[in-house]
Amino acid sequence: MANRTSRDAHTVKGTNPQYLIEKIIRTRIYDSIYWKEQCFG
Repeated sequence: MANRTSRDAHTVKGTNPQYLIEKIIRTRIYDSIYWKEQCFG
């Protein structure tokens, strides 16, 4: 499963948008059933 940012996404102040959310929250999102079934199903 790739949790990479889309190439079309805009940077926010030069930062990857997914890094605006803390790592622990991102990990919980990536491990959720919804993310695995709906986003990469």
